[in-house]
Amino acid sequence: MVTLGNSTDIIVGIVSIYEGLFDLVKGTMIGGILANILLIPGLSSAISAFRFREQRFDREGVSLHSTYYYCLW
Repeated sequence: MVTLGNSTDIIVGIVSIYEGLFDLVKGTMIGGILANILLIPGLSSAISAFRFREQRFDREGVSLHSTYYYCLW
């Protein structure tokens, strides 16, 4: 499934580069990365706590995802 969630980032980036606002492009990119890595998983964990009182974490799943995030850096 493809979504257009990053289309605003692309539009802001293209317009900002055209206008010479490189700091705005950097801030937009960093904000998008932080939102995808920190905000979305954190919100999903907090919201799921209301539905499921007890949460269990799979050690293999955590290892796989942490390796994935490490590869992104």
